[in-house]
Amino acid sequence: QGEIVSPRSRDRLLDMMRRTVTNTLLPAGLGQGATIAHKTGDIGIVVGDVGMVDMPNGQRYVAAMMVKRPYNDPQGGELIRQVSRMAYQAFEKLPPTQP
Repeated sequence: QGEIVSPRSRDRLLDMMRRTVTNTLLPAGLGQGATIAHKTGDIGIVVGDVGMVDMPNGQRYVAAMMVKRPYNDPQGGELIRQVSRMAYQAFEKLPPTQP
């Protein structure tokens, strides 16, 4: 809404987040046609991803996940992918938003 961050700064931040290279966490749970601006993080014992998802039906939601895990355990990433898929499927059932 432009009250905390200027529209120009917001647009720049979202542009950077749309170009995130690691797309194996939240984006892996999204359906076809969805877009995400997100940022991942991994420090061995914690893996995370936070992002804003725009769905083909016009819905938008924010997802944030951090998983504490044994060092580099791949199950942390798998949990993020599964929860991302569940959230996407829940929002997919909502009626399309009107412009």
